[in-house]
Order: sequence, then C-alpha cells, then structure tokens
Amino acid sequence: MVIYEASDPMAGLILVVSILQFVFYWLLKPAILFLTPIFELRSLWIVLLLFLVWLVSGRTSDNDEIQLRS
Repeated sequence: MVIYEASDPMAGLILVVSILQFVFYWLLKPAILFLTPIFELRSLWIVLLLFLVWLVSGRTSDNDEIQLRS
C-alpha cells in the first residue's frame, strides 16, 4: 500500500497541508476556545452593565464633599 508516490506532487502537497492544519489546530485549540467568546463579544452585556452601575453609583454633585465637612 503506497500512500504517497513521488511522481504525484499534488498528493504530497495535500498531505503536507493536511498535517500542518491538524498540528496547528491541535496546538492552538485551547487559545481558540478561550478567545472565541472575547472576539465575538458574547460578554459585552456584562461590561456594559458594570459600566452602567459605575456610572449611576457616582456622586450626584460636587457640593456633597463640602456638606460632609461642615
């Protein structure tokens, strides 16, 4: 059984590309799984909610500090 024959360079190219794809996918799969939600902005609503809470929880005016001292 011959998988690769020297007279057929396209078969060798397909084999090399397939092996490279497998190796890179195997090496980068953890990074792919971790970064996909970040790039797709799946957690954007959490960031927006935290920003809204931070924005609303601020002081209402600059006079609050003066009133607390007197």
